[in-house]
Amino acid sequence: MPDEYRVTIRLSPELYTQLEARGSHGQPLAAIVRDALEHYLTRQPEPPQPAESPAMTLAAMAASIADLQDQVQQLTARVDTLAANGSQRTDTAQEAAASGSHDCRYRMFPTPHQQAGRPKGRIRQRIEALLHEHPEGLSAEQIRAYLSPERPIGDILSGMRRTQAVRTQRRGKEIRYFPDSPGFSGKIPTS
Repeated sequence: MPDEYRVTIRLSPELYTQLEARGSHGQPLAAIVRDALEHYLTRQPEPPQPAESPAMTLAAMAASIADLQDQVQQLTARVDTLAANGSQRTDTAQEAAASGSHDCRYRMFPTPHQQAGRPKGRIRQRIEALLHEHPEGLSAEQIRAYLSPERPIGDILSGMRRTQAVRTQRRGKEIRYFPDSPGFSGKIPTS
């Protein structure tokens, strides 16, 4: 194999004139073209690696699918076990309720007068009480002015909207918050 290869290129007259004008004195045009080609090649990204054979790709996908199927079977078994244990607890809780026992071990689900989840925060309780005192509704700025909270209340108000603990009405950029309770008529004042 030779150490050098000879390549012939054809240039337009304009390109040849530019090459000749920019060339260094005493440097052959071939050297200029070679330097430019080397510079161009060093800036190119690496060629992509050859792809795995389709058979290898298919085998890897099949193994992955088999792993996923195993995981689904294990999860299904766990859910079935939990469901069986849960129904046993519910049956026991119903029996305890029928006998008048108040054993807290059997409270799987909140009773109708209980709420699921963590207890309401102090600020949220204060916001709810304030809105009940002001059924005409308050803006977030007014709520902040009344309560003077130590931290921002935007996340609390968003959570209250999401859980439908308050109703809102938008007027331009302002959002007014209204109490939402069983005694609330559902009509939002427009004045």
